[in-house]
Amino acid sequence: MKSALGALLLAAGLAVGAGAQSVSVTPVAATIGTSAGTVTIAVTLTYSGTMSSIGFQIGGVPLNWTYVSKGGANPPEVAPFPGEMGAFGFAYTTIPASPARFEFTVAHPAGLAGSQLFTGLSAIFRYSENGISRQQQVSSANLVFSPVATGASAPSLTAQPAGAALAVGGSHTLAVTASGTAPLTYQWRRNGVAIEGATASQFALSNVSTSAAGSYTVIVANAAGSVLSSAATITVAESAARFPFSGVYMGSLGGGGPFALLVRDDRTAAFVGYSNSARKAVVALGVSVDSAGRVVGRITPGFTTAVQGAPGEPSRAGLEGDHALAGVLGSDGALTGSIEPLGISFSAAGPARSTGLERYAGFYRAGSAGGSGRAYALIAPSGEGVIAVLNGPIEDGSRVMVDSAGKIATVQGLSATSSGEIRAGGIIALDYVSGSVGSAVSFLGVETSVVRSPEKLLNISSRSRTGGTGDSLIAGFVLGGGASRRLLLRVIGPGLGAFGVEGVLPAARLELYRSGQLVASANDWDEVQAKAAESAVVASQVGAFALKPGSRDAALLVELLPGAYTMVAASQTSGAGIALVEAYDADGNRSGGGDRLVNIATRARAGSGDAALIAGFVVSGSVPKQLLIRGVGPGLAQFGVEDVLSQTELSVFSGERIIARNVGWGNAPEPAAISAAAAKVGAFGLAARGADSALLAFFPPGAYTAQLAGAGNSAGNALIEVYEVP
Repeated sequence: MKSALGALLLAAGLAVGAGAQSVSVTPVAATIGTSAGTVTIAVTLTYSGTMSSIGFQIGGVPLNWTYVSKGGANPPEVAPFPGEMGAFGFAYTTIPASPARFEFTVAHPAGLAGSQLFTGLSAIFRYSENGISRQQQVSSANLVFSPVATGASAPSLTAQPAGAALAVGGSHTLAVTASGTAPLTYQWRRNGVAIEGATASQFALSNVSTSAAGSYTVIVANAAGSVLSSAATITVAESAARFPFSGVYMGSLGGGGPFALLVRDDRTAAFVGYSNSARKAVVALGVSVDSAGRVVGRITPGFTTAVQGAPGEPSRAGLEGDHALAGVLGSDGALTGSIEPLGISFSAAGPARSTGLERYAGFYRAGSAGGSGRAYALIAPSGEGVIAVLNGPIEDGSRVMVDSAGKIATVQGLSATSSGEIRAGGIIALDYVSGSVGSAVSFLGVETSVVRSPEKLLNISSRSRTGGTGDSLIAGFVLGGGASRRLLLRVIGPGLGAFGVEGVLPAARLELYRSGQLVASANDWDEVQAKAAESAVVASQVGAFALKPGSRDAALLVELLPGAYTMVAASQTSGAGIALVEAYDADGNRSGGGDRLVNIATRARAGSGDAALIAGFVVSGSVPKQLLIRGVGPGLAQFGVEDVLSQTELSVFSGERIIARNVGWGNAPEPAAISAAAAKVGAFGLAARGADSALLAFFPPGAYTAQLAGAGNSAGNALIEVYEVP
């Protein structure tokens, strides 16, 4: 994840009647030398009305460019730290008169080649209108700096790319002609985003779907500079006639086992099957079908690479990896093909006929509640379907039937039975029973075409002892995405007394850090009445319990740019006690792609019983979210932490019920999957047979508590982490 300064946007009073806002950044394009140097960038923010906060951010800074300093007529109080890289954020805590002008200087290394792009430039204006807090985000053009070498000729374009109006399934080639000192490099972009592998003077679009529509440009570069082409617009219209191969094809795999292929009108497809001979679930999500009926796709790998299968099953090592699916649909509707290098053939006589059950037809993806298993279901309009399950070392599947009430029952399965139902809103609930295991695993998911609220971590909390001369309670979190979010941060001490907690922290202090620098702090939550009133309203909106007037708990309502932050629960006095740290996403109901809390971590002293380190979290959305939860003790020693918890015991509760538990992550059902997930989210590595604990599981929407305790009455410094797994 890119580093970013957390912009602290403090309220500067209520405002009424905010009008049009704008941002201007210069220079938009310029040349720089090939030796190390600096560039000064000017920003002008124009606004009307009274702003409560103003911020400016750059989401993407070229590699190895570093922040140096700020200046100008109105330099913002909050700015990056010297030497910071990756992304920059600025914010005003005192709002200047419009227009606000400032400049900042960045340094670039020597030996640069090709265009140096600053991307994701935007200003964030927050104001109050008729008593309602509003936010407006205004974007600015990307900045392009081109290194120029002595004696070299920068590229220029003699022919621009041409757009086209296409129908689904059509083709078009985008081309550009350029001159300049060789070698020339090319990078095609769609809607401003680089297209992987599109690095030639021509870019061919073939068998297009509606998703190919957009604005296409190309950057041509050499050692002397770069040039951006004009935009070529591609439109893709749905054909008036239905794609002739659309439908769901039900058939059999060679060697035994069912499969289903869903072909959509936009010529994308999905394949779900189970091979009896290979004991393998066969799932391909990104399948395409062209106008000649050719079917092409790649098989989605399971969790079990290089792991021996269950007793009596072949080794998984030879079955995992990159497998290709290829087939052809004939004019008579017959489907034939194979999966290589597994040598598994497949065939179907034609698309399934409708029996009035179209409302259940579609492709469903689901996760196991409290586990790391995945299930895929493909249902035809006839009610027939195939379900494939990947659950730890087990891969299984069955042919199923859906009745008019949406009930699912197994028709044919090798060693498993699947039952469940399809509910309103495209939700699928499955109970899977393996013949080799015998116990049921529950899955919950959604039909993939259903537009729904994304599942995400919505808020977090941690409880432990802090203050005095002991170890502090430290909570870290990361904000993802490219835009700012409002968070309500709280440290609760005296307020815990109302819930029967004894020995609480008598006077709480909250400190918020970014890259080791203090960016905000708070003491008594209601010492400033205007801020206390707004915090109380937000607390009610996010479901946080109310704080009593005069209590010495701490609260802070802030707006932060993407990046990593650390909260410290401290004491205003020399007293120590139990404290609760909370972080709530105050914009949790606001859509915004990847803008969200993506992981949390809390470090404190942990022991057994009431001395356990506790972290609470909430998952929102409509289907389970896969999370990686870790309890780290010995693993902290590599970072110089002393007196670590020698043996960790990690438990996750839903209410009073334990739904998952681990002692020693190497003893977990899927240690390889845990290790892979940790690498994917950027978590540090753990010793293979160490005494740290970890769980990888899907969690349905709801509130949970993760508890890290010391096994055998041990105690010491420990870290509890919760990560979203993409």
